[in-house]
Amino acid sequence: MHSVSPASHYQPEIQGLRAIAVMLVVFYHSGLPGLPGGYVGVDVFFVISGYLITGLLLREIGRSGGISLGGFYARRMRRLLPAASLVLLATIAVAWYAYSPLELTEFSRSALATAAYLSNLWFAHLSTDYLAENTDANPLLHTWSLAVEEQFYLVWPFLLLAVLHLGARSGFARRLLLAFCATIVVSLAGAVFLTDYNQPWAFFGSPTRAWEFAVGGLLALWLAHGRTIGPRLSIALGTLGLVMVMGAALVYSKRTPFPGWSALAPVLGAALIIAGAQTDRLRGRGVGAFLALRPMQFIGDLSYSLYLWHWPVFIFAMLWLGELSLNERLLSIAGVFVLAWLTAVLVENPVRFNRRLSARATRGLAAGAMLTAIVAAIALGVQSLAARALKEPAQQLFLDAHRRVPAVYDDGCHADFLDVEQPECLFGERNGAMTLVLFGDSHAAQWFPALRELVESRRWRLYAFTKSGCPSVDYELYNPALGRQYTECTAWRTATIERIAAIRPDSVIVTNSNRYVYGGNEAMLQQWQAATERTLAALESAASSVVLLRDTPRPYLSAPRCLSMARWRGKDPEDACVLHVIPPDQDDVWHVERDASAAIGNVRTIDLGDVICPQPPCSSLRAGQVLFRDSSHMSVPYSRTLAEPLARELLRDREIDVGSTVGDISDNETRL
Repeated sequence: MHSVSPASHYQPEIQGLRAIAVMLVVFYHSGLPGLPGGYVGVDVFFVISGYLITGLLLREIGRSGGISLGGFYARRMRRLLPAASLVLLATIAVAWYAYSPLELTEFSRSALATAAYLSNLWFAHLSTDYLAENTDANPLLHTWSLAVEEQFYLVWPFLLLAVLHLGARSGFARRLLLAFCATIVVSLAGAVFLTDYNQPWAFFGSPTRAWEFAVGGLLALWLAHGRTIGPRLSIALGTLGLVMVMGAALVYSKRTPFPGWSALAPVLGAALIIAGAQTDRLRGRGVGAFLALRPMQFIGDLSYSLYLWHWPVFIFAMLWLGELSLNERLLSIAGVFVLAWLTAVLVENPVRFNRRLSARATRGLAAGAMLTAIVAAIALGVQSLAARALKEPAQQLFLDAHRRVPAVYDDGCHADFLDVEQPECLFGERNGAMTLVLFGDSHAAQWFPALRELVESRRWRLYAFTKSGCPSVDYELYNPALGRQYTECTAWRTATIERIAAIRPDSVIVTNSNRYVYGGNEAMLQQWQAATERTLAALESAASSVVLLRDTPRPYLSAPRCLSMARWRGKDPEDACVLHVIPPDQDDVWHVERDASAAIGNVRTIDLGDVICPQPPCSSLRAGQVLFRDSSHMSVPYSRTLAEPLARELLRDREIDVGSTVGDISDNETRL
């Protein structure tokens, strides 16, 4: 084992590489243009961690023949927990002021997951939950990568110890090489597969990121044997590595399948920079010399605190200021630097290098456990106080509107992202005289309570065919939640139209979100119109009639959250949370949908926008009813109140008394 002992502990090129990694992430998250793939900075951090931690453990094994687990975890706790705890507590304090009780109950779960080093799993779950609020607006979202690192620290020493004790000491390096290579192959294969299948779990998951740490570990093992690189080759490798990292940051975007094969560029680029930069730095040339410059060292020294602070600062700035201007983005970055410097000087370094804590591992472990317990207790306390505030009757009304979803979600009749098939989903009278079908995405599902009220009062029957983020019109989609083309939507739509043809209903009610295309974009609008025509034509031959129902107006704010906050601050909820104006782009989509319906026979259009919002501004709270359960979907109670207006429109121009209530119309009246 004497050969596994790197000579140098402090490497300025590593600090310089940290500077590049953190600035990529900060600039990307700030919204500044030019680095659409800046998220690859996190992958650079993972390689650095794998390299440094493996090198540290190899040096200890070389000195003592083993690893002091207590000492290792005590050092990790002193290094990571003080600054992380400070930022988490500060974020909780600001959230207490900025969020409503309803929001605090959800935020506190994220805080608790962060304190328990499980935030990556929590955010992976939220990212694939269509009913969850916008995960990107969570001020703790960035902690997912810290959780991945902490899970790596939990496993890595045991991997090295297991390999060490599997055979003779003389074969340790060879066995470790095989272990690292196996980790890279298995983890990368899993990342590639899961990126194509369920991208959020590939992105946030530790198993699919393990290969990135293992690449750093492989590099540490290679350099630990005293291998050196010639000056020309070192310059070439360092330059190539920098081009690979920066190229990925410049070329990649949110639509890049990541972290599958695409992650190879930043990961291998970071490894090449480390491999080549050591020789460059010693000779004062190349990338290593650049990374060793004083400004790069300064930013690298602050990199951990910069990463901790940047996302909460950006999120709260946008919460209070709205869309940030260029100057506001730059000021936010400046504020992040100030907070990071203060944290490094006053908290991070003093605790990290504290002699009393470092003298005994038990002290560091105890301090880390205490910090974790304090933060977790405060997160639970906030959750408890928010839950108590939500017991107030008005807050209960807002909470109920937010949490209640149409019954099709609870009984499995609403297809989730990965679902292609769904059960029969028949409601009302099985042998009812009239058969209706509801067909569309979640904005169709929001009409289910109204339609169920209608068919049950008339003893008709209703089939509900709805799927998250999947319009019933024949439009090919990219799904941001899955990070790929939404193939499940196409398959589900095709199968559903075949089912409708087999049912032969009296009427199919088609409605979808109007946000799949952008109003004003003529090319997208034309594609949407053609897609709508194709679907309506297919349904025309499958049903006696087709009804195209306009999407509902949107408040563009989470109505229950806004109402909860208004009540929390002593304001009048009806005045504070209103739909000011219906954006013109909603009209653009409806116009092309109507044009599409005009080209197909036996298709009627219905627009209940004037019922939902007769004259903007319209309050999100009307006659004791919360109109929306989030920023775009109607609440279940309010949807039920639209049963009669919907019935009137469905039966308009038919041989019935349209002035009757829904329950008054007899079962044997004229079919739709």
